[in-house]
This record gives sequence, structure tokens and C-alpha cells, in this order.
Amino acid sequence: MSKMNTDYLIKLTSDKSRSMSGKGIENILEYADINKLKEKIRVFQNMDVKTMSDKDLEKSIFEVLSIKADGDVMLSTTLSEYSLFRIGRRFYRVRKLKNMDMPNSDLKNVAAYWNPPKKYVKHYGRLNKPGESLLYTALNPYTAICETNLAAGDPFVLCIYEAIKPLRFSWIGGRTNYDFNGIKDRKTIEYLEIIRRFLIDEFTRIVPKGQEFLYRITETIVKNYYTFPEDNGWRYPSIKNNFEDNICFHSERVMYNVKLVGAIIAIFNEENEIDSQKMKISVENVIVGPNMDTYYTYQSKKGEECMNELFPEFTRTE
Repeated sequence: MSKMNTDYLIKLTSDKSRSMSGKGIENILEYADINKLKEKIRVFQNMDVKTMSDKDLEKSIFEVLSIKADGDVMLSTTLSEYSLFRIGRRFYRVRKLKNMDMPNSDLKNVAAYWNPPKKYVKHYGRLNKPGESLLYTALNPYTAICETNLAAGDPFVLCIYEAIKPLRFSWIGGRTNYDFNGIKDRKTIEYLEIIRRFLIDEFTRIVPKGQEFLYRITETIVKNYYTFPEDNGWRYPSIKNNFEDNICFHSERVMYNVKLVGAIIAIFNEENEIDSQKMKISVENVIVGPNMDTYYTYQSKKGEECMNELFPEFTRTE
């Protein structure tokens, strides 16, 4: 499976206005205390999130991600970078299936290939509240499969979406080109890198089943610091692939921004090594068509032609 290239452009801005210059950020952080910031992060990471109210959690996050400027004015120190993708860029989502039956009971209609209905979202997720349905995707199929925690022999469906208009996402934890953005001061850079590392640590935190309340942290950060009306969603670091990011779409806009190219029903192979950046899957069926009713068997000539035409990012091995 080949690794996909990412088309993106970063523009450094700060806070909700997305308009602060590099010099302006340097002026704000001129008197910042880096040791105090580290202590704030240490205290925050030892808090009992489970028992905290929403208001107290917001306040604790604000303590870490803000700094006092002139007088008593508090300003956010998060950098609102964004990531742009061209028309035609692909995004990938994986769902584990109960079995390989065709037609498959888990894929009864078109809705099954998109984000789940709100009534089925019972817990917090990395970016969502209970009852809030978002479309979580990855920038390549390898990462999408890794994120799903498949075991050898597990059947799954890999959905492939394609941008039908230029897209923009708030980028959480993206690496900043400080020279490009006019930031030269070493102390400022160190401060901002500590904030960036804090965000990456929170967004890649391993959350065991039954402790979904820990997702309240990242959900709060996203909604309070990285949600803008002009964006299509969020880009954030993958917990399973250190080299890539995930993309999460606003649910109310997703079908106006991407189309469902098709899906692949496959089995996760036994010999896969997740850390190798290579992965083998046994493709059983390819699903195409605007109504998603037609199934093509990969082993057949028609199915193989369909696979090669629709999904050239996959390489067949004998």
C-alpha cells in the first residue's frame, strides 16, 4: 500500500481573529515565564478530569493556553494554523465488520458509509460529545486501518472519499515555520513549542475503554480554540501513526464537501506489522456506484479493472 502525499499550506495566525503577526506574538510572550508554563501543564495533567465540571475543565485548560497581556487582559497562546487541500484529495475511513457476508448486514444503505446517526453516539470521542456525530477520517489508508485496532483475520470496510471543492481545516499540533511567520525570538519559539507539545500529548493520549471522559479535554480544546466558521473541520495528530494526521469533518457540511468514491471490503492479514509502514490486506469485494448497491468481486476481471480504476493508490501483490 503506497503512502499518499499531502497537499497543504500553513499560515500562522493566533487566536480567534487569525490575524496576529509574528511580532505581535513575540510582544505578548516577551515576559512569559516558561517554568511557570511547565508547572501549569504538570498540574493540569494530574487533575481528576472525571469529577470536574465542564466549567472547571474549561478554566483549567484556559490557565494553560492563555497568558496575561496588558493589564488584566488574557490572550490565547494557541496558534490557529490551517491546512488546505485541493479538489480530488482523498480521505479514508475504516469500520470493522461482523462478517464477510454479501450483501453485508452492516452496510445496508448509503448512510452506513458515512458518520453514524447521532442517536448511536453514546460516549465522548476525540473531538465529539455524546450525541454529536462527526466523520473521522485519515489522510491515507494505512493510518485509517491502524486507527481501527484490527486483529489478524478481522473483516472491515475501507471507505474512500474525495474532495469536490477546496477544503480548509484547523490544524492542531502542526509544525510551524517560525522564520516564515516572522518569529525570531528563541524564548517565544520555546514557549510555543511547549504549547504545541502539550496539544500533541493530549490529542494522542491513549484512552482505555470505559474512560472516554478523558476525551472531554480534547473536545473542549477543539471547540473553544480551533473552531472557525470558515473551516470544514479539524486536522490533528494520529495516535497510531506518528508520521501522519487525521481529518475530522463537521457533520453538517461533509456531504457538500466530499463525495464517496467507493469502498473496499477486505480482511486484515496475519503477517502485518503495524510499525513497518507497509500493510497487506485481502480484498474480497469492491463497492461502487452512486447508490452503493452494486458489488464487484475483486478476483473477477471486472472487479480488478474496477479496483485499478477507482483506487490506484493500492498496489496488488501476488
